[in-house]
Amino acid sequence: MLQIYYPFGFSSKVNPHRIETVGDQVVCDHTYLSHSYLNMSEKLVSVASDINISSKEIRFTLRPDFKHLLNFESYYSSIKKSFENTSHAFLKRLVNDITCEGSTVIVKLTTVPFTLQHLLSLPDFYLSETEDAGLYSIKTSNPTQIIISKNKKINFSFYKNNFDEVALTQYRDLGQLFNLKSNTCIYTDGMSLDEYASEQYKNYHRIDFKHEWILTLGFNNNKTTLIQRQYIKNIIDEFKKKHSLLTSNGTKWTDQILPEDSSFYAKIDINEPKSELDNFEEIYTLGISKKDYDSSSVVRALAEYIAQKDNMKVQIVGNSDHENIYKDFDIYIAKQGINSSAPSNYYSFLYNFDPLISQYVTEEMLNNCISAKDKSEYKKQIISVEKTIIDNFLVVPILSCRGIDLVSKDLEIDTNLNSDWGFRANAIQKK
Repeated sequence: MLQIYYPFGFSSKVNPHRIETVGDQVVCDHTYLSHSYLNMSEKLVSVASDINISSKEIRFTLRPDFKHLLNFESYYSSIKKSFENTSHAFLKRLVNDITCEGSTVIVKLTTVPFTLQHLLSLPDFYLSETEDAGLYSIKTSNPTQIIISKNKKINFSFYKNNFDEVALTQYRDLGQLFNLKSNTCIYTDGMSLDEYASEQYKNYHRIDFKHEWILTLGFNNNKTTLIQRQYIKNIIDEFKKKHSLLTSNGTKWTDQILPEDSSFYAKIDINEPKSELDNFEEIYTLGISKKDYDSSSVVRALAEYIAQKDNMKVQIVGNSDHENIYKDFDIYIAKQGINSSAPSNYYSFLYNFDPLISQYVTEEMLNNCISAKDKSEYKKQIISVEKTIIDNFLVVPILSCRGIDLVSKDLEIDTNLNSDWGFRANAIQKK
């Protein structure tokens, strides 16, 4: 059996149109059929559909490749549902009409967006109404482990291995995995790996991705004033000045959301109003997941520093209650994933789930990002959204770090089949 370890927990039932956790995306990536996805070279890999994008006709077409697996009515219905407002994208405004001719679905657009390939690879576009049609199906499930089985009805060329079953397992202690020597893959990040010397994971090959994680402080309490949020940001800034940061794994302090290795990065001059607030009377609660707290000495030191402030009450939340840091506390500190190649997806996610963001970032601003026709316009719109978030202290970026795959030395990754982050079990093969 192939073992893939993640720091995320899992849900037994997931909806790709409403993904809220990274663990749920991992499950969807394996058990729902996608039209396509981006590989490690950010090239589009067709899976369930033959995709044809026509800028001239302002449309794209989708034709199912697995006709023996897919009921066309469900296929068509799933595509139409993907254009409703989902977790990562606002897509309705892009569409003029969705029709079908024979076994081809035709999506007529208002414009062909620059990010269309990225949009088509999102879980939001997975075929949610086609049962037992994914590359794998769930065999057993609990919050810390999902056992999946290969779908033997699918073309064998999609599988680079002979593993009929794969265990997707949440780990609590990264260091305990380093003694495993075969059939093992581990997904981690630079901030977590900073806790260990490279000699400790010598049994593994290492693959570094771009900076795809950002540690942020955010506000669930949408009644905080601009000056109060700036005061809390000042606490973070004080901490950064007093603490050095290991950078051997690419971890960096940051004042911006987009990492510097993103092609859309631009230095933003932060418009900071002069704050005369040295303190405030309200007592604010701050939640941090135990997973993030245990995995990083930086997070532990930051929690201790904030807890010294009279008006800040810090609580470490157990792993099973991780999602509650976004619901039960005024403020949260959390590691969040960001696709630096299509950051509008992250902003749409914040808009849907952060009550403060939607008071400042409008749906129109997000639509302008998604419908941008070229890279220059997309970058302009992305910077506009980020500046709104930064200027109003809606999210306080703390640090950014790379995603990292560790692969036991008896295995190798097919980079043409593996996705642009983490693992696809079908792309992992024995040497």
